[in-house]
Amino acid sequence: MLGSIRQPGADLSRIVIAGGGLSGCLAALAIARRLPNVDLLLIEQGDTLGGNHTWSFFDSDVPPEIRWVIEGVVASHWPAHEVHFPRRSRTIDIGYSSIRSTELDQAVRAALRPDQIRLNARIHAVDANSVSLDGETIAADAVIDARGPAAMPGLDLGWQKFVGQYLRFDRPHGLTLPVIMDATVEQIDGYRFVYHLPISPTELLIEDTYYSPTPVLDQVALRARIERLALATGGGSPEVVSEESGVLPIVLGGDVDAFWQDATVPRLGLRAASSTRRPAIRFPMPWRMPRFSRNKAS
Repeated sequence: MLGSIRQPGADLSRIVIAGGGLSGCLAALAIARRLPNVDLLLIEQGDTLGGNHTWSFFDSDVPPEIRWVIEGVVASHWPAHEVHFPRRSRTIDIGYSSIRSTELDQAVRAALRPDQIRLNARIHAVDANSVSLDGETIAADAVIDARGPAAMPGLDLGWQKFVGQYLRFDRPHGLTLPVIMDATVEQIDGYRFVYHLPISPTELLIEDTYYSPTPVLDQVALRARIERLALATGGGSPEVVSEESGVLPIVLGGDVDAFWQDATVPRLGLRAASSTRRPAIRFPMPWRMPRFSRNKAS
């Protein structure tokens, strides 16, 4: 676990993280704070860190002994959350927090030196001791692969797909607690639910989410459904401040062990999570860190 990161030996003085999404950023924060003498490099192919998502977690997800990892990351927090189904609704007294990608980007840039971050760097390949970029190979004592979903032959997949919009209303929208799952909406394209995140009395994230057998995402149709949901809040016709979307693999079965066969590089985030059978939940924060031997991931 993150709370027990072991000190590296003399042969583990340089660590390269390939991928600057959620998992790569959390790994970088953990290493920078607990192993400050390690020569760390975080490589991301985009021009910002943290991806383009809202990352959320329940208070019960994060043990107190590892909350130091996200110290300094600006997060919205609520003391409880709601769920709604056609015949049941509940308010659950478990706190809920959300972090936007821009806030994670700012926290990582504050924790790392500029020379420890490489942006706009296309990653061609990784192995246990190097990362290959355009015309350059970066050597390392250990490499963490946090680049996102990989090819997954032999696995039976479903898909979690969504469009979310941050909206600003002229009048209060009336929501005070996050609605993690509202399944009272019309069921389309698999299992559908709506996610509401009230950032302020006049700011709201509405996300239309589907657990579907296909990865096809009709963003135009989902935007129209979000517009109707926004108008139904009573806050008026809102301004769209920003938008996020995604299509994420969910493993339902297949030969999971084959995914890890001959693996030599530790994997984080969707590159690791997509290879394990796990409940389908919204952007959980990954709290496990890899361990290293000289040439083998564990």
